Amino acid sequence: MAEEKNGNKDKKRAIYLTGNIDEEKSEAFIKNILRLEIEDPIKDIVVIIDSYGGLVDSMWSMQDAMQMVTCKVHTLAIGKAMSCGQLMLIGGTKGCRYATPNSRIMMHEISSWAHGSISDIQNYAAELERLDKQFREFIVSRSKITATQLDKMLKSDCYMSPEDALKTGMIDRIITKFADIKLKGW
Repeated sequence: MAEEKNGNKDKKRAIYLTGNIDEEKSEAFIKNILRLEIEDPIKDIVVIIDSYGGLVDSMWSMQDAMQMVTCKVHTLAIGKAMSCGQLMLIGGTKGCRYATPNSRIMMHEISSWAHGSISDIQNYAAELERLDKQFREFIVSRSKITATQLDKMLKSDCYMSPEDALKTGMIDRIITKFADIKLKGW
């Protein structure tokens, strides 16, 4: 992660989010993004995403950490940004959300495998409804998609090409070279 350059350590400020998003990935992500913020709150950070998604709770904690930092957070979908991965992509600083030409973006309703007593399942259903409202408000606030359009899109898994993601405001640019991302402090 660090390399010597003119006698100084030149630390690249990239975080890779690959595979399944779980508590372990969430912990590592939060530690990295907050460490980078402490080291230099002015230099940009880039989050490179290639993920099928994962646990909603883990994603929201990562999203909160990403929103807390003062520097710009660029997000880049390479390969896939699906489910929770899509939410991480859209959570980047507006104007700084990218996808490569062959990436796939997918969103869908929050789902769960609830089990337990009837009252536990009812309580869990109420919590899922709250999370679903939070998820929908987040998408609408960070894209060009209206609540009505989102309802239609979420009737089943909604796969988007980078062009579709660009039209809906999920991303801000399709890039073919990493150098197309103008990173402050790199």
